[in-house]
Amino acid sequence: MTKIEEYCQRMVSLGASDLFLCEGKSPSFRKNGELEEHKDLPAITSEDSREFIEAFLPSGTWERLARERDLDVAASIGSDGDRYRVNLSYQQGRRAFAIRLIPSGNLDGDKLGIPSEIVQMASPKSGLVLVTGATGSGKSTTLACMLHYLNTHYHRHIVTLEDPVEFVHKDICSVISQREIGSDTQDFAVALRQVVRQNPDVIFIGELRDEMTVTTAISAALTGHMVAATMHTMNVTQTLERLIAFYPEEVRQQASMDLGMVLTGIVSQKLLPKADGTGRVPAFEVLTCSPVIKRLLVKQEFTAIAEIVKASTQRPMVSMNRYLLELYKKGIITLENGMSASSNPDEFALIVQGMETGVDSFRIYSADPDHGMSMKKLLRDAVRYHASDLLLTAGSPPVIRIDGLLTPFEMPTLTPSDTRKLLFSILSAREKADFEENRELDVALSIRGLLDDDTREYRFRVNGFYQKGAVAAALRMISQKIPTPEELMLPEAVVKLAQRPQGLVLVTGPTGSGKST
Repeated sequence: MTKIEEYCQRMVSLGASDLFLCEGKSPSFRKNGELEEHKDLPAITSEDSREFIEAFLPSGTWERLARERDLDVAASIGSDGDRYRVNLSYQQGRRAFAIRLIPSGNLDGDKLGIPSEIVQMASPKSGLVLVTGATGSGKSTTLACMLHYLNTHYHRHIVTLEDPVEFVHKDICSVISQREIGSDTQDFAVALRQVVRQNPDVIFIGELRDEMTVTTAISAALTGHMVAATMHTMNVTQTLERLIAFYPEEVRQQASMDLGMVLTGIVSQKLLPKADGTGRVPAFEVLTCSPVIKRLLVKQEFTAIAEIVKASTQRPMVSMNRYLLELYKKGIITLENGMSASSNPDEFALIVQGMETGVDSFRIYSADPDHGMSMKKLLRDAVRYHASDLLLTAGSPPVIRIDGLLTPFEMPTLTPSDTRKLLFSILSAREKADFEENRELDVALSIRGLLDDDTREYRFRVNGFYQKGAVAAALRMISQKIPTPEELMLPEAVVKLAQRPQGLVLVTGPTGSGKST
């Protein structure tokens, strides 16, 4: 047994994640994030380095190291055949090794906080699944969970192309071929083009990085394979835009059509610290491809797709804000970390209060420290007093209309900054932009559980406008109950107008006269 092989086995027995060696220096191990130097163990020699390289590393490694001076390879070390990542370099003319044990891919998605519906997304016979996120967001872990699920439930041939291999998978139900760039193949592009000739049922690609890799992945999915891959993008919209942007302008329409035919789903993820400080938990934004999504994808209407994701309440499709809200409500993450992870902190801030406008999820509006007011508090009071309207204008306190009479709240006068904050607290980013461009806005607002012990949904019509250069708003309560003709004392002749088979009926009157009712 070589000395370096012996130290690799010691790393495993210590439960360390990394082993650091340099000729003439004592070995060091990283355990639980802390580096420990073991001065009781002898330093490796130049002969130890050569013996280890020739015994375990790919042929030609010694020559490549002498030529390139820095090298990253994978190798099976020891009688158990455990796989390790080995980085070779020089320190002051002496050979050095940074060695890491590649963990097993037998991962339990539930224990890692990955929902089963995400883990199972690569189960169909064909399609394209993308797992996206920033470096260190756990994309490879999610992909490994998908592969392990297939490996334990289906008899399939799975081929992976990885640079480098992040997890080791051993055959359970499936036959798995893990190919690593740099050791099993020198050219990623060539390996990717040839992969379908290995007759795989499922292809896992370490990363889609350019037009060639995207085209090959889509082509493989079109020919009946399931393809799962990662991308360095932050959310569903950016992923779709990046995929199409890889192509020249003249072929983007065809690329959109092909993508629409094969895309199964997109999983965008982030890792957040747990509230109890025991580790990190993933948060997800998920797109699943329905016929409607596919049609919008062909038209490259990415904003509309994002709106559908925001509005979805049917899992696995979920927006990042809604997923963060669930983690926060369960006490898994803090509100601060949820806001930091949200691509739109204002929107996440409001969703905590359960407020929604149109198809958007909402956020929390921090109460103004000077006035102690928020839009939700004002609307709650308006509902409690059975008001029909809430009016917000600069230079006046908030005003409600009760039985046709305007009644101001006993609150300080609103400033232009106050009215802007209050209105913008219930608008999505898109609605804010429309309002600032057009200077007028009409949207719907729904709030569930506005009153204590009341789970009903309250709806309001919101009109935003400018007056004297300041933002103003008028919010009208939409009744939850449609009154009967008798309660409204409508003449029978008026009611019978609805029974006419055809024609035009006009209901007229000034504002507030009950036309809509």
